[in-house]
This record gives sequence, structure tokens and C-alpha cells, in this order.
Amino acid sequence: MKEVIITSSRLQQYTSGNKIQTIDSVVLENNTTNSLSEIISSNSPIHINSYGSGAQSVPSFRGSGSAHTAILWNGFSMQDVLNGEVDFSQIPGFFLDDVKLQFGGCGALYGSGAIGGAINLNDNLAFGKRYRTSFISSFGSFINYFEGVECKINEKEFAGAIRVFNHSIKNDFEYNNIYLPEKPEQKLQNAETKQLGVLVDNSIRINQYQKFNFHLWFQDNDHNIPSIMTDTSKSKQNEKDQFIRRTIEWSRIGRKSEFYLRTGYFNNYKYFTDPAYDIKSDYRSLSSISEFENNYTFNSNFKLNTGINYTHEKGESPNLDNTHFRDRSSIFSSLKYNLKNNRIKTVFSIREEIINSNNTPLTYSFGIDGEAFKGFDIKGNINKSYRIPSFNDLYWNDMVWNMFGNPGLKNEEGFNEELGINYHSTVNKLSFEIGATAFNSDVTNWILWQPVDNFSKWTPMNVDTVWSRGLEYNLAIKYQVNKLLIKFSGMYTNLKTTNESKSADITLKHKQLIYAPEQKFNANIFIEFKDYSLSYYHNYISDRFTNAENSDHVKAYTISDFVVSKGFTYKNYNFNVNFHINNAWNKMYEVMQYYPMPPRNFQFGFRIDFVK
Repeated sequence: MKEVIITSSRLQQYTSGNKIQTIDSVVLENNTTNSLSEIISSNSPIHINSYGSGAQSVPSFRGSGSAHTAILWNGFSMQDVLNGEVDFSQIPGFFLDDVKLQFGGCGALYGSGAIGGAINLNDNLAFGKRYRTSFISSFGSFINYFEGVECKINEKEFAGAIRVFNHSIKNDFEYNNIYLPEKPEQKLQNAETKQLGVLVDNSIRINQYQKFNFHLWFQDNDHNIPSIMTDTSKSKQNEKDQFIRRTIEWSRIGRKSEFYLRTGYFNNYKYFTDPAYDIKSDYRSLSSISEFENNYTFNSNFKLNTGINYTHEKGESPNLDNTHFRDRSSIFSSLKYNLKNNRIKTVFSIREEIINSNNTPLTYSFGIDGEAFKGFDIKGNINKSYRIPSFNDLYWNDMVWNMFGNPGLKNEEGFNEELGINYHSTVNKLSFEIGATAFNSDVTNWILWQPVDNFSKWTPMNVDTVWSRGLEYNLAIKYQVNKLLIKFSGMYTNLKTTNESKSADITLKHKQLIYAPEQKFNANIFIEFKDYSLSYYHNYISDRFTNAENSDHVKAYTISDFVVSKGFTYKNYNFNVNFHINNAWNKMYEVMQYYPMPPRNFQFGFRIDFVK
């Protein structure tokens, strides 16, 4: 079967010079019952700030903020209008076919928010003649249950898939409360999480040149919020999240031109309750996105991408002074030129966006990559990116100086440079790849929420400059002989992200930003022999400061996970059973201060595929 990948053409064609990491298919298969936060945290240099198992989890890309990462689903931005974020704990691995991480600023390609990088999530469909039905189930510690059903149909003119999952976990694990006298052992209470979701993908081939793609994603999330470790009272807080994401795309692919016309509708709803204070709050956000894009190939060395985008946004919240609307229009273009028989590739991209009749600064990027010598690849990129303030940033009505928010808040602007070198070689049955990337980023008008009035209120402020710089190293080794396969991958990041504001107090200047680890290391080992496999995941996160003065911190931690699996086939049925040991060395740790993470726990699962 010839597979048709449904993804953003900009990611495929116009990212020369950017470091891009694809999450291994084996990793996705081993983590179908986990969330995107767990997958990214264990298999990439990206740090995930998590408030506990099943709780809110947001990314920090190269020291950037959680709203500085563009999250794209089949080419559409998923960032919430109210806070500019996407909660990774609400994205199940069961719904992921293809995950690509694009490092560094890429605002010229994707628009607002792509300062630290972008994460592309794509649903893959294939035309052919094949049918598959799958059932997945797992159960584990802390009353953790997951069930999922998937049906795929691949015809000559139609490809479709539907996935349904249900997940629940009580999260009633025991931990030592290090913030209370004598560090008593306690059981986490009011931390249950329930999730139910449906994902539908369809692709219809009209003729050899045209097709329609339809995607629908509905999900319901119900999460209880426990008390922090310093609070001895029992929390009864609860948060319910529902969202529906719908997209339609028409494409016509000819010999010279590729046309794409797509539209998406994203509706997010959140309901928060706290009976202790008689609080009931509704939050709603809506994004409607329409985009036209054209790729034109002049010859084998010269390609041009142009497009326009219109986005309408709406936000409602009890913390906003009113219901707010925003209209965003942008025009973008990328020029790709290849040199020396495609050995050297260059891309220049620009974007201009108008927000409610006001222009944003012109955004651009220039990238180049190629083979300098046999086995040696070099890539480099410079770019300017930006982020417009979220509705919470602009209109939160509990600010000190203005009960109607802070509409004068400036756009964040980032300037990024990176340079990477990579060497790869194959000797007999052994192949390996080793590389390093240096990066530098300056973000002006960085928006930080800071406490004022003796911590009684928090308000967003534009910090003059935040400087992020560092080195990323990667190593991958693969050895295969007969039915034995051994793979190793390791990644290490050394990072500094400091407040360089000219107006900052001397106690704050040149200090590391809160919850930005200076070091992260993760290594994975995968061994497969016949139908047996063993995976080992090792992760280290250094200390993270919890205040702007860098006088307090959360301790570093190291955790390890094991996955053992066995597969076998009977007629048209494929079976797989697996066993997970998470936090194998039983480390007590925190990602965010005052929020305990689970100790050693176990999970048993199986998968049945019927293929015809």
C-alpha cells in the first residue's frame, strides 16, 4: 500500500536549518495508554511542567514559557485563546500516529506562539485495501484503567478511522510529606481523573489529483484537584474540560502546483468548582481558522509556498471584564532553493499578521542545511518570532492598576539563532548517529505574571529581555543481526535562561527563570528478539528554582521505567501483552513544588488486532 501522510506541507518542505525530532513509532506503541506529556518528557529534550499524575502538564521548549510552543494538529494551531496553552495531559497517546518536534523559533511558518518551537501532531491514513480492528486494555496501580477501540478501513478511494477511549485513575498513592514536621506518610486525596474521547478521521479521493480530509476530535476530561503538600485541609476542587475540534481540508496536487484549502473549528469549555469557597466558574474559548495555501514547483531546485490565514477568536471567563473577540489575518510565504544537486537546501520565509487592524512586526526566518563532507551534515537557522498576549494576559480583571485588565501589554518578540552538526555512519550491522546543536534566543517584552501587593494579587508585565542559550547533544546507535535488534538513543541539554531586564532589581538580574532546569538527560534502550522486546527509559532533571531570586528550588530527580512485551499471531489476529514498571527505583520527587509525583507503580496491558 502507498501511504498518504496527512500533515502540514510546510513541515515537510520548508524547515531547512531547523532541528527536527520524530518520536519513534516503537515509543508511541509502548505509550498508547499514556499521555503526550509522559511521551515527550521521557523521549525528548523538552521539559514538561506537570502538577501531578493526570494533572495539568505544559511544555518548556529550550527554556521558553508554556505559551511559547506552537501545538499543531494536522496543521491547525490548538493553543487556547484564554491562556495560550495546551494541556498535554489531555492528549492521549492512543490518538497519536505521528509526532514531530521542531526546535527553535518558527513564527514565519506557524504564526503567534512559535518562539521556543513547535510540536506537530498528525493523523495518518492510507489508501489501499485493508481493514483493521484493534482493542486495547490496561490496568495498573492506583486503580488505573484504560480501554480503547480502533477501527480502520482502507479502500482505493476512501480511508477512514475511528478511535474511542476511556481512561480513569484514582491516583491515591502514598508519599512522604517533606513540608510537614517529621515528614509523615500521607495518601493523596481528591486526585481522581476520568477521560473519555472520540477521534474520527476520513479521507476521500475524488480523483487522482484531488481529495478531501475530515477530522473530528471530541473529549471530556474530569479532574479532581488535590490540596498542595503545605495545606492540611482536604480539597474538594474539581475541573471539567470539554473540547471539540473539527477540520476539513480540500487539496489538489498537480505536476507543478499543490493547492490546499482548509478550515477548522475549535471549541473549548472548562467548568471549575470549589465548594469550600462556593466558587463555580465557566470558561469558554472558540477559534475559527480558515487557510489557503499553494506550493508551486518551478523546477527540481526551486519551490515557492504562499498562503493566507484568517482566524476569529472568542473568549469568555468570569475573570475577564467582558466577552472578548479578536480577528487575525496573515499572509505568509516561503522560498526554497536547492544547490549542488540538492546537497544544500536553503529556505527563506516571511509572515505578516494584522490583529484587529493593527500590524504585528514582520516575521522572518532563513535556514540552510546540507552535507559538508561524507557523513557530516550541518544546519543553521536564524529567525524572528512573536507571541501575541492571550486574553487572560490582556483582560484579567483582578489587576492592580486597572480593573479592566492591561490592554496596553506588548507583543513578545523573539530572535533566535542555532547551528548544528551531525555525523552518521553504518559499519556492517551497526549504524550510529551523533550530533550537537548550539542555540541562542533573545525574547523582548517577555510576559511574566508576577506577584504584587504582598502577593495578594498577580499581574502580567512585559520584562525587557529574557536570554536563553545552550547546547543539545544527541547519540543514536542501532545494531541488527538476524532476529536481534538493539537500539540506543541518548539526549543531553545544558541550558541557561536568565532575566536580562534593564529595569530588573539587582537581586533578579541574570537569574535563571523559575522552573527552567539547567540540565536534562534522557536515554532509551530497546532490545527486540523474535517476538519479545524490552525497553528501558532513564530520565534526569536538574534542580529548578521556584522564585525569581533563585533562593529556593525543587530538588533534581532521576526516574527510570521498564516495558516488557511479547507478541504473537494466530490466523488474522495479532496479540501483544506488555508489562510496565514506572519509577522503577521508587524515587520520591516533585516536578512542580508542593505537588507529589507517583512512587513505583505497575501496569499490565494487552492489545488485539484483527487484520483483513
